[in-house]
Amino acid sequence: AAIAEAVSFAENSGIVDANKLSEALQGGWADSQPFRIMAPRFAARNTQPMLGAANTMLKDLDTVAYVASETSSRIPMTELVRKSLEKLSFLGLGESDIGEIMSLYGKVDKK
Repeated sequence: AAIAEAVSFAENSGIVDANKLSEALQGGWADSQPFRIMAPRFAARNTQPMLGAANTMLKDLDTVAYVASETSSRIPMTELVRKSLEKLSFLGLGESDIGEIMSLYGKVDKK
């Protein structure tokens, strides 16, 4: 879903050639490096050293949302992430490391 959304967004934006998206992102953060870096940190609830504040990432996603709106692009997965980051900010964790997003996830009480 995330890859499809990125390709569609690139196509609709008119800024990025969607055919070159994979090549453009090769070796970068979108090339699965975030998973290799973040998954162990998130699993360990390790937020030090700080890699990036949730509010900084929210600011970046706000920019994406603006461009998506201007180009009639649908970005449902990005909107879900934005809502999570907004909740972190509301909880006073916006200036904390993005790893604090794990505080929004937990086991569901089935009682």
